[in-house]
Amino acid sequence: MMPQHLRKWHLAAGSLTHEIMQQDEKEVKRLDQNKAPKMKELFLQKQTELEDICRRSYMEKVGAIDHTDIIKSMERRILRAKREASNRKHILKKVEKWMELCSEERWLEEYNRVDEYQSLECLQDENRYSICRGAHKNLKRAEHARIIIKKIPDLLVTEINSWEKEEKKVFYYDEIF
Repeated sequence: MMPQHLRKWHLAAGSLTHEIMQQDEKEVKRLDQNKAPKMKELFLQKQTELEDICRRSYMEKVGAIDHTDIIKSMERRILRAKREASNRKHILKKVEKWMELCSEERWLEEYNRVDEYQSLECLQDENRYSICRGAHKNLKRAEHARIIIKKIPDLLVTEINSWEKEEKKVFYYDEIF
């Protein structure tokens, strides 16, 4: 029998399953968590090596770490991240709206399925929607969502492409582009 870590690569091209992708993502996260302490250890070793060389050669410490520089660098990165977050806000709002509309559309599909099989019974979706009470409002909102939902992906693609050209970088959403 082939080992688990080799078996997934034995699959035909293009046949990665969602389960395999999730396993790989977990493995990458685990490796990243293990990498941080190793990087810190490596950094400290290199810093000690540099200090030893300078001390043995009676040189002034080259590249001594100034913690104010580190803080300033981190503040610049925070400022850059805030600026980018602000620039991305309008796109993220559209993504959230699209997800809400997808939820409405799923409810409409469920409503239509239930309506076919249980015309007089009430369906409760955690008190969010009810076929009996206020159903016409929910139905109208879901039907409106079904119309709008078809337009949003094209709009998102256009806005993301425009953002990428303007910012000269790839737009990532949850580290996925």
